[in-house]
Amino acid sequence: MASAQLVFAMIPGFYQSASGMIAQMDNYRVIAENLAASTVNGYRKNNASFESYMNPSPPQTGNTDTTSMLGDRLYPTQHPVTRTVTDFSNGTVEQDYNPLHVALKGKGFFAIEIPDKQGTVYTRDGAFSINAQNELVASNGWRVLGDDGSAIVLPKPNLPVMIHETGDVAQAGQNIGKIKIANFKEPEKELAWVGGNHFKPVNPEAKPETNDPSTYNLMQGYVEKSNVNVLQEMVSLVQATRLYEANQKILQAQDSSMDTVIRQVSSRV
Repeated sequence: MASAQLVFAMIPGFYQSASGMIAQMDNYRVIAENLAASTVNGYRKNNASFESYMNPSPPQTGNTDTTSMLGDRLYPTQHPVTRTVTDFSNGTVEQDYNPLHVALKGKGFFAIEIPDKQGTVYTRDGAFSINAQNELVASNGWRVLGDDGSAIVLPKPNLPVMIHETGDVAQAGQNIGKIKIANFKEPEKELAWVGGNHFKPVNPEAKPETNDPSTYNLMQGYVEKSNVNVLQEMVSLVQATRLYEANQKILQAQDSSMDTVIRQVSSRV
């Protein structure tokens, strides 16, 4: 009986080691996404955050030896749960001399209209261009919204474009629109990453604030790069690998011990 109890007492270790390996696989995925998007303008790196989840004890039904041996020892084990958290710190700003490119220095996001009136996404990528309809569009071809909620149309695309620090867009000395800058007080809580360098509000009904021009300025001829530190991500990848391998070795050791105990129990039957 003592050997059988030892077998069941070892089971939580299997769950904990396996869940630790799964957590590091999630960590791999997040790091790989960061590395793949490290050259994407305005990309915000994600971090894998781990929390412990305590399994509840199962209902004790029946009076079999197996149930009594399991008791509260199998289930109340802590399993790491992975949560992805976005780092909204600013990326580096580089000058590329393109008059349609703007870097947003300070708080806020550019508002980009999803085609077919499917809503709005928010980004820090200011690598804009002009489409066939003479509209200012983002790097993926979606329209950049003005502060009035409509597209910004350049009536004379062959003339030089001036984008002021406040977001006002002018041609030939005439103002033709203003780039909308949307602000979220707590982007870590209010925004959800939807891929690439785009975000959407967690609450679809939430409306962002129009940013105060005193809290930001636009830099024409510049672009904001991602905030991914490639060297740091490589170090994190090595650490994740070592943690995965450590859990793997512990699992293998537990498996070997379990095999030994089971053989001992079987020999006494």
